[in-house]
Amino acid sequence: MQKNIDITALIETYHLTEEKLKHMTLLEAIQLLDQKDSNDKQKAIQERKNDPNYLKDLKTYFRPYSALCSIWPEETVQKVCIEELSPHDITGEHKMVIPKGDPLYNPPKLYGMEYIKTAYTFVNNGDDLIHRNCYIYKCANPHQGSRHGTIILRLLYETWPQLKPFAFSAYEMTNLESYEIYTKSHLFVPFLALIKGDTEAIRKRNRDYAKSYNNGFFTPKNIETLLKSKETKQFFQTIETMDRKGICV
Repeated sequence: MQKNIDITALIETYHLTEEKLKHMTLLEAIQLLDQKDSNDKQKAIQERKNDPNYLKDLKTYFRPYSALCSIWPEETVQKVCIEELSPHDITGEHKMVIPKGDPLYNPPKLYGMEYIKTAYTFVNNGDDLIHRNCYIYKCANPHQGSRHGTIILRLLYETWPQLKPFAFSAYEMTNLESYEIYTKSHLFVPFLALIKGDTEAIRKRNRDYAKSYNNGFFTPKNIETLLKSKETKQFFQTIETMDRKGICV
């Protein structure tokens, strides 16, 4: 795969001269950039570990946090989040315009948000940006859901590496009880059924969906074929025999 070479990053990070760059091979340049990326990531991880506000925000604003900690030890969940999520992945800002004539330093309490400051700043007004006095609150990043799957799959695969061949897709978690993920063969997998090894619940979910939807691939006939396939049988055997020591089920 072709990789763009960031010459500026090479020069600034490694203090390379133009002469040294001329004699550097493409492979050497890529290796140096990969090392820079690795160093930058480790530095960011260390900063998060040492930042008490990061853990506070993680516990407060990362929506699946409590649900995941009800299954895995909290330190395990924290480790994965620290390694995968930047502060921006977790939190965002909500701006509340202060009506003209209202006092500037009397912010109302908003559920699930923390008042940060009052500022004269840009806000959206239809298609335009305008300056207004605003109360600014910390809130959960509204696009945070795009990162939930990354955390969930890392927890799954690091706990049970034998699940990797089934190549799950995982998306936003809004409710643990109804949350589900999907195998590469399009099997619907209720998350708690997977954690508990309840293969019958997985069969029921897929049969019920096929019966109600009954279109395209998801017909009762196709789903019965899928449930009886070699891959699904292997999947069921895998989750029935997983070691669940240290996991709350």
